[in-house]
Amino acid sequence: MVFIMLFLFGNRTEKIMRRFLQFLFCSITQSGLEKGVKYDENGFPLYNYSSRNGIFIGYQYNPIIFCWLADKIYEEEDTTDENKQKIYEYADKLAKRHLSDEYPDIWNKFPWPPYGLMNGWTCGLTAGRMLQLFVRAYKLSQDNRYLNYAAKMIPFFYTDIKDKGCRVVINDDEWWYEEYASPDIEPPFILNGMISTVLCIDEYYKITGDDKAGELVRKGKNALIAKLPIYDKDGYSYYDSQGTIASPYYHYYHIELFRRLQSQIPDDKFEYYKHRWADYMKQNYVKRTLSNPSKRSIAALILSFVLYLSAAEIIYLIVFPLIH
Repeated sequence: MVFIMLFLFGNRTEKIMRRFLQFLFCSITQSGLEKGVKYDENGFPLYNYSSRNGIFIGYQYNPIIFCWLADKIYEEEDTTDENKQKIYEYADKLAKRHLSDEYPDIWNKFPWPPYGLMNGWTCGLTAGRMLQLFVRAYKLSQDNRYLNYAAKMIPFFYTDIKDKGCRVVINDDEWWYEEYASPDIEPPFILNGMISTVLCIDEYYKITGDDKAGELVRKGKNALIAKLPIYDKDGYSYYDSQGTIASPYYHYYHIELFRRLQSQIPDDKFEYYKHRWADYMKQNYVKRTLSNPSKRSIAALILSFVLYLSAAEIIYLIVFPLIH
């Protein structure tokens, strides 16, 4: 009976299980934006990365946390005055700390064991999100200093990884902006990080018409289109070019990012994979989870099994006395 319920109703309860599991994980590990952020004496957020691959990381400063916090309170036409002031504060703090020179200082000093990063690394996604935050602060305030901050970010995307940038030149017309960038490793080509970065640069390009930003968007788009087939696993998605299966969260996030790409810089390939990967999630929950297992998806499946086992037990306790 439990397996029948899981097969019949698993698709309907999957999202609930994933959200509950995420809440449980964040509560236990004190991680996530709600539970895993504290501030130092200067008002900079420290994020609890807990442990990765058996290596303790703990609370670390990462400029992208400011950007995530700002994203949660940004509404282009409906941002409250209080939230506007927070966004300006975040943008000014980032600029003061990371734009003291002409070239932005984006260097994470903590390790990231999943990709073998032990001696510091740069991040295209962090740079993209900072650029986006400056643009949004400008949209809300019309203060040109935020556009000046944003302009200082552009050279970072033109800088190769070996020079502490994030760029991978695939060829003259295809550039990749790597999320986990270090000369010590081969680029893992993180899909969601690349798409998000291109979207952030495009947001700046649409405001300014900066030719350099336009070139970054065009060559980034070309790189995405060329590489998309390697992220497809019979309708499901890989997280990176190394064959890491995307968790359900990141698979759904890939689909959402394709929607945004279609809105900003459309292409038939983006539309194709958006529908292909969305259609895959309509298949039976149990079947697709076992076909493309990740730690999160298996944990959610186990949690679903426990839920339906409990439901079956309750039904049995209610129905059995009535038929006897």
